[in-house]
Amino acid sequence: MDLKQLGKYEIIDKLGEGGFGAVYLANNTRLKKRVALKVLHPQVASDEMLAAYFEREALALARLEHTHIVRVFDYDQIDGVSFIVMEYIDGTTLDRLLRDQRVFALDEIVSIFRQLLSALGYAHENGVIHRDIKPSNIMLTGSGEVKIADFGIAKVAGAAKLTRTGTGAGSLLYMSPEQIKGANIDNRSDIYSVGVTLYQVVAGRTPFEADSDYEIMTGHLERAPLAPSQFKGNISRDLEEVILKAIEKKPEKRFQNAQEMSEALSRVKSGSEITVVARDDQFAETTAIPKHPKAAGAKMKMLIPAVAVFAVIVVAVLWLFMRGGGEPETSPQTFADSLATGRTLFNQKSYAEAAALFSVLKNSASASQVDMSEALRYEAASRLQSGDSLTARTLFAEVQRVDSAAVFPAEKFGVAVTESWSLFVKPTSDIPSTQQTGRVADTAVGRTNLPVQQTPVVAATGSVAVTVDNYKIFEPVTVIFDGKSERYQGSPLVFENLAAGMHEVTVVTDLGRLTNQVQTQNDRKECSFTLSERLTSKLTVTSLVANNADDIVPAQVYIDNDKIEDGQTPFSTKLMNGPHKIWVEDKSYRTEGKPRFVTLSGDTQIEFVLRKK
Repeated sequence: MDLKQLGKYEIIDKLGEGGFGAVYLANNTRLKKRVALKVLHPQVASDEMLAAYFEREALALARLEHTHIVRVFDYDQIDGVSFIVMEYIDGTTLDRLLRDQRVFALDEIVSIFRQLLSALGYAHENGVIHRDIKPSNIMLTGSGEVKIADFGIAKVAGAAKLTRTGTGAGSLLYMSPEQIKGANIDNRSDIYSVGVTLYQVVAGRTPFEADSDYEIMTGHLERAPLAPSQFKGNISRDLEEVILKAIEKKPEKRFQNAQEMSEALSRVKSGSEITVVARDDQFAETTAIPKHPKAAGAKMKMLIPAVAVFAVIVVAVLWLFMRGGGEPETSPQTFADSLATGRTLFNQKSYAEAAALFSVLKNSASASQVDMSEALRYEAASRLQSGDSLTARTLFAEVQRVDSAAVFPAEKFGVAVTESWSLFVKPTSDIPSTQQTGRVADTAVGRTNLPVQQTPVVAATGSVAVTVDNYKIFEPVTVIFDGKSERYQGSPLVFENLAAGMHEVTVVTDLGRLTNQVQTQNDRKECSFTLSERLTSKLTVTSLVANNADDIVPAQVYIDNDKIEDGQTPFSTKLMNGPHKIWVEDKSYRTEGKPRFVTLSGDTQIEFVLRKK
């Protein structure tokens, strides 16, 4: 796009380009002031829903007024061109300084990151999470003033299913474990990313650098980081402790807010200098390979060399599935490629890696029912072969529920798996049906079996059509109907040949869930959901013991078939407006009236009564 003028903005120079669009230096001819214009690519601007979403986000971000945040002034459309007007910063990014091997005094590092945390603290207090903190989004002026760019853009990227140049693996290096897993995130996810960025500044590399996205994700999720002093010996112990606390795996173990981390940095002793270790330009924005000898030894290696040639395929497909983003920058790979990779891992007896891969594949929105069944069987076999018999039995039960005729041929899975399956399987007449047990597995997201209310089976002649409004903003969207998951792509999903009675429907997105019930009586019913990130309400869940109101029991909270981590009553959280399924459990008590379905349209409190078993 060759632009020279956009309304009152005279284009001076093109500053950069990415998946969203191009950034230009422009002059506001009325105010005689320089600004930066982010001009959206036509494929983004032409989609009315996405364009509206960008506009809402831009206007919301325009309300953030802080010294260390790049201001968003406006969003406009002129002659079919959509653009965001932002503050122009005459400076350079922290990423550029790192690649230029800038020498930082410790006092300077503390100043940079306290400014950064000041801005994040302000944003968090105003309900905005950055989601993409990394050196390329941190700008420094000549006077040392910090400015954070691209506030909120990562959230828009997820909603729009777009990929920006340099933010695939580049962002992955700085992502928190909960963001990688697609879980709901809060301000502590930004704290983690700040910690990773600070680690890089002082150590010359990020804590989990590797040759593939899969290994980087494994590092964030499972591996303990090496202390930064392993790579750079003159790091202050005080500073190192701050970094390691910020990048704890569990959010509750990190600094709980930006101010807390900033105060810890203020106590770091000053005086020393940090010289950044040189980085190979080839990996500057993606997966830098450490040059320090100790760093090289820390890299996680694939156990089966024969599978190494498949790494790029696994990475591209896995990353696409887990983040719900756009097409990978490499050529598109099919779901079958990833299944083939998993089979190779299994045949090479790399059972742990195979199980991890199949666990992701079976839950992918791209998996057909046949694909899901195949991945599920291989995961069960992998768990059994690796010695995890308890998990294997749980997966066997899921296999049996999904496909009662499933088999595990010895030539494919091994004699041990075949014999174990034969011992596990019972005659069909002895197997309780879903309606008899009242339990169903949420196979789309790998959750534990949770109670589902259903009525006894009669004639299977009913049908339910499920529709999801605003689905495009929240893609990918999965609909789970009585345990069967399907990707929602705009047209109503029709579930047919249903028994008369109650059925459960859950809509799953990266940003929240909704769950409702629908009753059929040999007819066709409509079940509609409306997704809205902005319309939320506060839900408070409490519990009391019957006949003893003074006895306080911290019961475990479940919301929309999801066990809430660290969620014990009394518990409060913000949820998307709409229908939700709520209940609580405690091993020593029986919960009356569970589960309970509520439709949130304002702040709501629910109280459950517990009776001693």
